[in-house]
Amino acid sequence: EIVPGDEIVVMNEAAEDLYDIITEHEHQKQKIQQMERLIERWRDILNDGLQNEYTVEQLREEMNEKGNVIETNTTIEAWSSGARYGPRKKEDVRRVLEIIQPGSEELTDQIYQAMEYIRTLHQRIGMRVKRLIEAEVNPSREATFESGIGSELNNIEDKIDIKTVSNVEHS
Repeated sequence: EIVPGDEIVVMNEAAEDLYDIITEHEHQKQKIQQMERLIERWRDILNDGLQNEYTVEQLREEMNEKGNVIETNTTIEAWSSGARYGPRKKEDVRRVLEIIQPGSEELTDQIYQAMEYIRTLHQRIGMRVKRLIEAEVNPSREATFESGIGSELNNIEDKIDIKTVSNVEHS
């Protein structure tokens, strides 16, 4: 419950901007770029199959015949568009390769590991953003960031505001 005297952090777009800055910085690293290329290769195979051989519905049905449980086309569409990095199950990564480009299944482990690494990286970035914002509004907290993004963080500070609650109306 909010009461007069409580402080509220108003971030506007600060958290989103900070997340974007750190993500962009991380994605410039060679290791991340190599993983992104693996994911893009898998997505290219998927999209090639969807453009030339299968509809999304046909691919979903064939994957389900082979043991998958994909209930809607939306899942495959999200993989195809890049809205999601790809399947959360390694078996789904393998099945796409097996169905669309037989013989390429040996790439499954590498591609799946890249997808998992990027997902985990983005989760860690989200946690770093939280810590950085907490450190900004609470000087007793400490947060570190890599060199190269410090100057961009100064702009973020201007978007964070602390307001003190003066009145609470109950309806």
